Amino acid sequence: MESEEHEITVWARSGKHQTAKEIRLIARRKTPQAIEKAHKDLRRQASRRQPAIDPRSYVAAEFLVLATSSPAEDFPAGTVPAAYRLHRQIELAFKRLKTLIKIDKIRSRSEAGTRCWLYANLIVALLAEDCSQDFLESFPQDLADAGAMSSLWRVTALVLHAILAAIGPAITLSRLLQPAPALHKRIANPKRKRNQAVNYHKRHLS
Repeated sequence: MESEEHEITVWARSGKHQTAKEIRLIARRKTPQAIEKAHKDLRRQASRRQPAIDPRSYVAAEFLVLATSSPAEDFPAGTVPAAYRLHRQIELAFKRLKTLIKIDKIRSRSEAGTRCWLYANLIVALLAEDCSQDFLESFPQDLADAGAMSSLWRVTALVLHAILAAIGPAITLSRLLQPAPALHKRIANPKRKRNQAVNYHKRHLS
C-alpha cells in the first residue's frame, strides 16, 4: 500500500527583496527499502564530515518532500510526485541528447539552416529512443535475475552509433591513409592571424 501524501501551504521568497509566493509542501513517507538506503547514505556522509548525526536528519530522510506552486485543483497532492518523476525523466532525456549527439551545438547561423539541423537531430533522437526501448525490452532475464541492470545511457549511445554509421559510413584507417582532398578540406582550419601549428612531418628529429 502506498504512503499517503500530506500537504501544507507556506509562503516563501527566493531572495530578500523578492515578493513572497504561496508554496505547497507535499510530503510522502518513503518505502522501507528507500528509508534504509537514505539512512545508509547519511552514515556514509557523516563519516567524512562530522562524527555524529542529528537525529532529526534520520527523520527527514524518511520522507520525500516536494515544493510546488501549481494550484491544487490542477495538480492534487497525489499527482505531484508522478509529475516530478516525469520532469526528471525529461531532464535526463535532454541531457542524453546534449551529451551524445550535441543537440545544443547548433552549427548554422541562418534560421533555415538551424531549423533543418534541429529537425534532423530530433528525427535521429526519436529513432534512437524507439530502438533503445526495443533493445531494453530484449534484455536477458537471466542477467536481470542476477541483479544486472541495463543502462539506458549506454544503450542510447550504442544505438546512435549504429544509426550514424548507417547514415554515413565510419571513416576507416585505410581511408585516412589514402589521398582524400574532401576529407583534408573538412579537417583544415581557416586561415588565422596566429602562429600555425607545428608540421611534424617537416621537422628533423636528431
